[in-house]
Amino acid sequence: MLTTLKNCMDLSYDSESVSLSQRKLIDKGLELAGIQECRAVNTPLSEEFNKLRINYRTHTGILNYLACRTRPDLAPAVSILSSFNHAPGINHWRQVIHCWKYLAGSIDLKLTLRPDPQDSSDTIHHYTDATWAKILRLASLAKQRNITLSSTEAELNALSDSVQENQWIKYLIEELYHKELNPTAFHIDNRGLLDKINNFACQSRVP
Repeated sequence: MLTTLKNCMDLSYDSESVSLSQRKLIDKGLELAGIQECRAVNTPLSEEFNKLRINYRTHTGILNYLACRTRPDLAPAVSILSSFNHAPGINHWRQVIHCWKYLAGSIDLKLTLRPDPQDSSDTIHHYTDATWAKILRLASLAKQRNITLSSTEAELNALSDSVQENQWIKYLIEELYHKELNPTAFHIDNRGLLDKINNFACQSRVP
């Protein structure tokens, strides 16, 4: 069954899952950019992206709205593009157009939510990762607040933010469903951070 919500969001559902999409907003953005009949591309950001500087906040705002709701695949690209909102250049504008072309070719993609049939443990799972040097915090797709001295410290920042976010999510679920959840499972992929957690010691910085 397909339903259109007030905020231009399409919702379709059956007994197994719920799917969300925002085709109308993507169409509006393509029209605003004047590229309704463009050739679609396969990625939201091209490989030859150069960080030069042009004014495009309206477009990054729409793209961010999509990324935060029904198109999480846009989040890394939007995070990068939005960091130049204060003084964008022609190359940034080209990348915004590239992102819209990607949306033109994937306009019918939906965010589908369904429970894991293999997991009935009432456990929240958090997956965290960080890109050192670029310092993208991939858990929420934003730049970290401080300079890190190692990939381990960057991963620790991402995990710390995830732990804080988990407190809010866990409280919300327990408040809505009146049930106590199991301890949260945090998934990390950094051996140095795992060793640090397993052999915790108080230090001013992470080596």
